[in-house]
Amino acid sequence: MQLLGDNRNVEQKTGCQHLHTIVEEIAPCIGSAELSNLKTFNDVDREFFIDEIARRNVLRTVQEIVHRSTAVRQAVSNGRLLVVGAMYAVKSGNIDFLMEHAQPTPLVAS
Repeated sequence: MQLLGDNRNVEQKTGCQHLHTIVEEIAPCIGSAELSNLKTFNDVDREFFIDEIARRNVLRTVQEIVHRSTAVRQAVSNGRLLVVGAMYAVKSGNIDFLMEHAQPTPLVAS
């Protein structure tokens, strides 16, 4: 997120030529105003912010899986499949399934 906030070229900064793809996938989950505040966060607020962006990214990814795959979208629409996001907490080892967002909703064509 710091790379997004600083408008840095990911490959030039990190030397990793594939990291930019990950950064581009996460970018829609972060507002520009939020990025501008990133530098002002203390460690606790920064950790909370990063967790929130990760959660948004999981939810967006679930939507994208359903949107991008006709087979998945049809199975969800027919009630045969439920796509559920989850968050893994490295510190505790707990997995939080985001069931409140798992209910099929009509997709809006983009």
